Parts: sequence; C-alpha cells; structure tokens
Amino acid sequence: SDPYCVCEVEGKPHVRFMTKVINNSLDPEWNEEHELANYSAGDTLKFTIRDKDIGSREDEVLGIYNMKASVFLEKGFDQEVPLSGLPKGMKSTLALKIVNLGEGGIPFD
Repeated sequence: SDPYCVCEVEGKPHVRFMTKVINNSLDPEWNEEHELANYSAGDTLKFTIRDKDIGSREDEVLGIYNMKASVFLEKGFDQEVPLSGLPKGMKSTLALKIVNLGEGGIPFD
C-alpha cells in the first residue's frame, strides 16, 4: 500500500489537509503537524486513510475515523483510535495527537 491520510471537517469541504504519501508501507508513520481553523464544538473531524493508486480515478479507502470536535476542544486528544470501513476480520488503528490552539487552529501529528 501507499497510504496517506485526509482530515476534513464534515460539511466544510474547504477545511481539510492531506498528509504525504508513504510508499510501500503497511504501517505508515506520518509524524506531521497541520492546523485547522473554522471548526466549532458541533463539528465532526473525518480522518480517511487512502491508498494512492496511480492510474486510478479514485484512491482506495483503507479506513475511516470520525471524531466530534467536542472530544478534543477542552483538553486535546492523544491516543490510538480504531478505523472503520475495513474488510471483514481486519483491524487497524490511527494514532492521533490533537492540541487546541484556540482561535488559531489545531495542530495534528
């Protein structure tokens, strides 16, 4: 697989970021920081792990995790979360660290 992660605020398609692609990896580590603004406590962050497929119209979805912003707004978030949308019998997780920077946005690594 050549995985990458897309994080977006559901319902706000302009509020998103994408990590770099990690080539030929079944256990990628992005260790990236990104900032998001224009979210509120009622919003949901959607993390979608995809497999970069050259020549394909759409990259394959490897897993998804949805998180309400209210989960991290007050104290941040630092743990592994289970991905959904996986083939039957497969389990996979995503390690997330989220820090609330206030009105300037939040970094993800």
